[in-house]
Amino acid sequence: MIMHTLLILADDLSGALDTAAQAAEKGIPVRVYRSPEFAGAVSGESSSVLVINTATRHHSPARARTILAECLRRLEDIPFVYKKTDSALRGNTGAELEELLTRRGGPIPFIPAWPDLGRTTAGGRQFLNGIPLDKTELARDALNPVRHSFIPGVIAEQSDLPVMLVPKSPEWNRAELARTLKGFTGIAVFDAENNGDLLAAADFLMEKKLLGASAGCAGFARVLMDVIPFPPEKASAPVRPFPRRPLLVVSGSRHTASISQLRSALENGIPGAAINGEEGASFREEIQSCAESLADRGICIAGTRLSMGMENGCGKEGGAENAARSLAKTAGGVIEKTGPVHLAVFGGDTLLCLMEALDYDYLVPEEEIESGVVVSEAHGRHGSAYIVTKAGSFGGENLVEKIHAYYRLDEP
Repeated sequence: MIMHTLLILADDLSGALDTAAQAAEKGIPVRVYRSPEFAGAVSGESSSVLVINTATRHHSPARARTILAECLRRLEDIPFVYKKTDSALRGNTGAELEELLTRRGGPIPFIPAWPDLGRTTAGGRQFLNGIPLDKTELARDALNPVRHSFIPGVIAEQSDLPVMLVPKSPEWNRAELARTLKGFTGIAVFDAENNGDLLAAADFLMEKKLLGASAGCAGFARVLMDVIPFPPEKASAPVRPFPRRPLLVVSGSRHTASISQLRSALENGIPGAAINGEEGASFREEIQSCAESLADRGICIAGTRLSMGMENGCGKEGGAENAARSLAKTAGGVIEKTGPVHLAVFGGDTLLCLMEALDYDYLVPEEEIESGVVVSEAHGRHGSAYIVTKAGSFGGENLVEKIHAYYRLDEP
């Protein structure tokens, strides 16, 4: 019987998966549930790592704390808890870290760096490819604009907890730092500019028994998988080759990286359909167009006009939610016409709506195609399907073509 050793709570579904993938890559059994509701029935036979999408990134701070508190109360027997935060510090960072401290005690080590994707922390400030976050395009995020790169400032927007800054490991006096942390009830922000810094922090915190509750993104999660004492069970190897199915790419992401990826694919001749709504003849025509492209070409992109770079502007939260639901309904309509497909989904909100529409309860991540781009098998009462997922900012410009080639590994 596999018992839960680590609980990961993520505020969006694509982030839950890129963090869970760090366990899968190490052969550690892991499941990702689309919401706390579907994780409510899990038993001790599930996985060493239990990941729950709380979907709290766009909630009010008070609502986010309530959802997090319920998860922590119900799963209080799991020895290690990791609050997965956005590597760009979007969402309810301060409120959720405070709730974690309230429920599990302090201090809370917070290590938000992910050097492999250009996210680094220096002097308590978060950088993206060497540029402070608030000076990047993330400052213009449609739903969660980044206003600070100084992490104590981000936390202070929602919490009065004290914050201490911890420099990189060569500057530590280990004994003095251990004494300071054990007497500190607040958030300890660790600088990290490379993977060695992350591992040094994880080793130190495990040695000093300060990893019962911690926070960060997928970068620190990777080293957690090396230092936490998981049971010896290994996850089953993924079944290959993939079944022969067409690839439907679904994107509601408004990040410029995703827009660039779709533009590149369209310019290279991959067919696409801009989805405008859920009613009327035009919507049915868009579904039919996608189905025909999948039959003829084996691949099609379904996106909003914004996600495909056909319109400018940020839009509002309600518009983004409606767009995600329209895309999910489109995918369902296409699958009704074509039968099973492989899926690639850009954006956590779109992924959540798609899982709801297709009745998938949880995902089992298998591996990363590249950092932050995760292959999972989705499971639900009507069967299973493979899905490649990513947050909006991840992946290179030719990602659509790369995913298509990945799914076609069974071809001669």
